[in-house]
Amino acid sequence: MSGCYGLQIQCADTVDEAKTATAKVIVNNGGTLPSGTWSSSDTKIATINKTSGIISAVGNGKTTIVYTFSLGGNSVPLKKEISCTTKKTESQETTPKETTAKETESKETAPKETQSAKPPETKPTETEPPLEDPVEAFVTRFYVHILNRQPDATGLKAWTQNLKSEKEQGANVGFGFIASSEFTKRGLSDTEYIKVLYRAFFGREADSNGLKGWKNELDSGLSRLHVYKGFAESLEFSSLCQKYGIQRGSITLPAPRDQNEGTTKFIVRCYRLCLDRDPDEQGLNNWCGQILSGANTAKQAAYGFIFSSEFTQKNLSVEDYVKILYRVFLNREGDSPGIQAWVHVLNSGESREHVFNGFADSVLPANPSKTYSRVQPLFKQFTQSAFPIGSEPLPIKASYKCSTYSLSL
Repeated sequence: MSGCYGLQIQCADTVDEAKTATAKVIVNNGGTLPSGTWSSSDTKIATINKTSGIISAVGNGKTTIVYTFSLGGNSVPLKKEISCTTKKTESQETTPKETTAKETESKETAPKETQSAKPPETKPTETEPPLEDPVEAFVTRFYVHILNRQPDATGLKAWTQNLKSEKEQGANVGFGFIASSEFTKRGLSDTEYIKVLYRAFFGREADSNGLKGWKNELDSGLSRLHVYKGFAESLEFSSLCQKYGIQRGSITLPAPRDQNEGTTKFIVRCYRLCLDRDPDEQGLNNWCGQILSGANTAKQAAYGFIFSSEFTQKNLSVEDYVKILYRVFLNREGDSPGIQAWVHVLNSGESREHVFNGFADSVLPANPSKTYSRVQPLFKQFTQSAFPIGSEPLPIKASYKCSTYSLSL
């Protein structure tokens, strides 16, 4: 049976001795690949590495490739028949040929037509794990795809030993390469960075939708390490690690900006809409940390931006101030009746803090004679209920706690 339980063996139907082939188990239903081992029904025809699935043809004929895993206490085999071809004839396979000393000398000294003085190709290519050490091949892939070079002997040995001793797992080793100064100094664009992750951690080129989606995440303010975590803890990387016989593992990112996507996107949005700039790393981490710890609510954070010295020094007109609040709290441009209504409120003597509370407390008179709009859904869009929104009117005094975070953090 080549396919069952949503699983299917994928490999070449014919394997030639000139090159190896790789057998893989495809998960059709998006589930988790069960742990198992590979075997060949006839090792005189083909051998297969029990963990990596690398097939080598050693004779002519047919054999069955088997992937065996456990399900409910029972051993379940997935099978696929393949054909193998070699240059050996049947008599050559069973009877050793005597070789004279003259023939031996001729074979050793005669130039081979297949040899070439052409230098080795330097373009990074997918490295299949050799039968003797798939773990070393796993590490070599990172050198090739991430650092764009072949491994040095010392580094290759150290990373390989750490994986074999289970001191490190796949995700941790990958982090060591991605976070290294050598990789950072390559100066890749966001798009190229994502493409490297696809090659190194998925073993394939990026698909257009995936590339666009991850690029949008970076554009929204998430860090490159946050995106890396998404790759390193994915099902696709789990399957790649299993192919090389290692544990995937997971990673922990300590920076506050990497703890919650909604929180980070909300703060980045405040920087861009209120201050017309991207956040500095320290300021972003400080704001995210304040919200995640509960020291500030979303409303208090927004207050910190709107009434920071950096914002107030812009000396916005009454109308421009109202337009900013529409963008921050309603995620849209203000409609003319709504803008004029709020401008009238301010020109009538109410403070800017009063209008801020009107927007932030969820009730917005888009038109004084009609209905009110709710701001809460916009907050939830970014916060994902990760932190309190805050709905109480903010005290209007110079000593208000958020004013200490005047974005000099």
